[in-house]
Amino acid sequence: MVRWILVGVLTIVLTVVTFGAPQHPNSQQNQRPTVGSQSSKPPVYRNDTQNGTSELFAYPEQQSSIESNQNAKNRTPVYIPNRCQKNEILYPGDQESDWVCDCKPTFVYHPPSRQCYQLFTQAFCAEGHMVTLPNPDSKQPECVFNKCFKSNVTMVPFNDECVELNAYYNKCSIDKLRLIVAVRESDNTLGCINISAVADHKIEGSQI
Repeated sequence: MVRWILVGVLTIVLTVVTFGAPQHPNSQQNQRPTVGSQSSKPPVYRNDTQNGTSELFAYPEQQSSIESNQNAKNRTPVYIPNRCQKNEILYPGDQESDWVCDCKPTFVYHPPSRQCYQLFTQAFCAEGHMVTLPNPDSKQPECVFNKCFKSNVTMVPFNDECVELNAYYNKCSIDKLRLIVAVRESDNTLGCINISAVADHKIEGSQI
């Protein structure tokens, strides 16, 4: 009897040494990184291709400031190099595996060029014009005359003046808080916005 017990113990020891201890489904080794985690490194996603599996580094993007535009599971939009077109990011759907490329907030899609462009810039328009939306709910951008046009800097009409887009503007200041003139995500019009809410901004100059 003792001999058979010793044989059984040796068998178990050899199995653990050869194959390793079984992993619990919720152990750290089996956990996949979540989007928007606080880790110092960007989360890694696996992409199945015909030639095998490749790893993609995803950089969290800023969540929409409009509650109705946020997805049901509060998953963060991400930027993955070479996955989407220029000025596009991956937006999460309501399903865990549902992701789609679309324009960044305050950018509009131009079907002929298949690209996204920042509102109130020249974009695909002729010189002296800028791209806008006829109304906040419109899906089709249009080119309008820009009386403040300059070839070397993006100037826009605001408060009956010509000011630089995405730059500090003195008349937008509230006490010690300095704001910039940028496109508001809520209605796609120009307004005074906190610099932290705009990804593409300039801070060198200000308009008087």
